[in-house]
Amino acid sequence: MSSRTLSETALGKALDNAHAVYSPNPPRWSDRQSIGTSGHDASSPAGTVLRYSVPRLTALFSPGIATPLATQGSVAVVSLSVHSWAMDTAGFLARLLNYGFTSTRALSTQTHGFNIDPRVSRAARQNFHRSLLIHPETSYVWGYFEVGGAPEALFPPADQWPNTLTCVWVRESTAIFEKEIEKSAKYIDALDKTNEYVDAEENSRIIVVDVDYPTGDNSAMLSKNELRSAQMEQVLRAAVKAVKIMMDRGFLDEANTQAAFELLNGDERSEIAKQMYKWLTAEKLLHKDWRRTVAEWH
Repeated sequence: MSSRTLSETALGKALDNAHAVYSPNPPRWSDRQSIGTSGHDASSPAGTVLRYSVPRLTALFSPGIATPLATQGSVAVVSLSVHSWAMDTAGFLARLLNYGFTSTRALSTQTHGFNIDPRVSRAARQNFHRSLLIHPETSYVWGYFEVGGAPEALFPPADQWPNTLTCVWVRESTAIFEKEIEKSAKYIDALDKTNEYVDAEENSRIIVVDVDYPTGDNSAMLSKNELRSAQMEQVLRAAVKAVKIMMDRGFLDEANTQAAFELLNGDERSEIAKQMYKWLTAEKLLHKDWRRTVAEWH
């Protein structure tokens, strides 16, 4: 039996509770040196130390004390596939607003356990999303993706739409589907249908932010680490764009939203929040005209 199997057997419950997965990647939110690319600590005898990834960006957390709540009570971040990184967009967005965060996946595993049949998990996630759309919790952001599904599964019916709920659709480009999914036709079809649905609804509470498959100069392919970094910056930009549109539409108060940005650097905030603060500073977004800067992004 391999060291990985032995470790997972001995620590299975703890790993399951933490939603941990075996990880060959270096830490994303740490300044510590990488410990190799095989999942083993390079400083330890080969095969004796395994590395797992425990969700941090998309781990559940409660709202902060000071939030920019005006007419923006809760936010659903939705997409047509996991390849949009919509969960990460939702995690960033919750931190920008100082709101709480949850996900339909987390709610499903809390109810049914981590090692459940994928079909049961999908049905549970769909049910939780439908429930949250009609009865959202104030000052929370949640993430959900419907695999190539109908647009009606992403948004609440118009006649049941809660007054202060906003849905942020992280809209994948066709390039993402073509690069990430072998049989992408149904996803591209779902993309077309969702575009038609959103256009027909003309609902100001639906915000669309676009994401694309990152490439280098002259469309060159990126290395695994370069792709990972480019995707992460793209979804953080998507979250900032969503906040800008909420403010443009009068859902958020400008002064309180700016204060929420500043709170990212608070003593009690996580390392992720502090790294976000550094990024906002570098992008010159910590000033009263930050929306003009975002409007100039391509």
